[in-house]
Amino acid sequence: MKKIDIVCDIETLGTKPGSAIIQIAAIAGSFVDNKTYAVFNEYIKPDKTSNIDLDTVVWWSTKNSELFKKILEAGKINEHDAIAKFVCWMEDVRKEVADNEEDKKAELLFWGNGALFDNIFIKTSCEKYGVTYPIKYWNDRDLRTLYSLYAIKHNISEKELKEKLAPAGFVAHDALNDAELEFIVGTKVFEDLLK
Repeated sequence: MKKIDIVCDIETLGTKPGSAIIQIAAIAGSFVDNKTYAVFNEYIKPDKTSNIDLDTVVWWSTKNSELFKKILEAGKINEHDAIAKFVCWMEDVRKEVADNEEDKKAELLFWGNGALFDNIFIKTSCEKYGVTYPIKYWNDRDLRTLYSLYAIKHNISEKELKEKLAPAGFVAHDALNDAELEFIVGTKVFEDLLK
């Protein structure tokens, strides 16, 4: 059965699950085959019910206030609609890359940048809005563990690994840029593992 790697990166207004998500981006593809199937990017407009952490807002304003403003201004839909759209996109990717009927049930391997961040935030939002989280619990994956193992093997830091592979014009904390870099790094690590 086919497996589809989905690398997801989010930007938020807090560090705890349930905090407002302001951007969801993802790359669907195959680390093993170094193929990209589809890209998702959605900006979300926080509303009165959004959980917002003041420390995170301060962090954004000191880290990259221009990017923060751009993300907030680009937000046109609410979090519920964005989560529903993202889950539909994942299901559509599964169908679109299917070579046969069995592939329409392909395993979605959901890669987040940290065992307790991207995946948990998406799952928590799905639960909050009554949207079915399409990932089996055994298919939640953590990119930082991959990076760490590669860095140890090659005696470099994770930061050096990312800097070495970052594409031209890379902007940290833009979820789409981050997801693209994470997909590139994941592919590099898999290439190394499969030698």
